[in-house]
Amino acid sequence: MAMQPATSLSHTCESAVNSSNNAKTMTQVEQLIQQIRELKLTIKLHEEDLKASQATLDEYRANGLLDPYEGEDGSYYVLNCRLLPVTRSSWKYSKAVKELQEREQMNGIATKQETTYLRFDPPKSEAQ
Repeated sequence: MAMQPATSLSHTCESAVNSSNNAKTMTQVEQLIQQIRELKLTIKLHEEDLKASQATLDEYRANGLLDPYEGEDGSYYVLNCRLLPVTRSSWKYSKAVKELQEREQMNGIATKQETTYLRFDPPKSEAQ
């Protein structure tokens, strides 16, 4: 049986170790992606539950069920939580304003800001 030169043997061992590390790294990557996927699905389900609960709370407020919890400042205090009524305003613009925005974009007057990030899209079957 012929012996392999030391450099060839060490190269073979190094390749095996690198291959093992790559497999381990891929497994870690896959595990992390699986964890993110599961967390996003859990968050989505909880957000749906939260939205429904908040709608019910709005109904309770409209029906006066929160009145006994109202403080002098107009907030409601329940279980050490402060429920502060907040009004959010938004503007809806006319077509003329939208056209002006488009013109400024085309003429180079408007500036564009970009941010790069990784968006995570779970498989469609899980998202529903």
